[in-house]
Amino acid sequence: GEALEHIVEVITSDRELWVNTMITEELGLPLEGPSPWRAGLSTFAAFVTAGLVPLLPFLSGGAEDEPFVASAAITALVFWLVGMLKGRALDRPALRSGMETLAIGSVAAVLAYAMGALLHEAFGQV
Repeated sequence: GEALEHIVEVITSDRELWVNTMITEELGLPLEGPSPWRAGLSTFAAFVTAGLVPLLPFLSGGAEDEPFVASAAITALVFWLVGMLKGRALDRPALRSGMETLAIGSVAAVLAYAMGALLHEAFGQV
């Protein structure tokens, strides 16, 4: 009633308070974002870790029979796991999110491989 109208009037009279209230109460977002240094270091660590995964079979030395197949399998598993984690974090079906990320990553990998094969064919070994 009257108390609510007074609260709304007080909040809307101060534009900054009004925007902050909308951000926190309506959108459920924090007013302060993560530290740029922490976010940058986390992104870098994730990039390095994920980037090393496909190289592991080639670096181990013990996978002489088919390092490419092992690399593809391990990378597919990591794509699926990252997608599952993303799904849980976003409160979506984890299995579906895992499959979507695997599909997108697989298409990207096939395109990258095809481009490499085309460049190799066009320019030979460099």
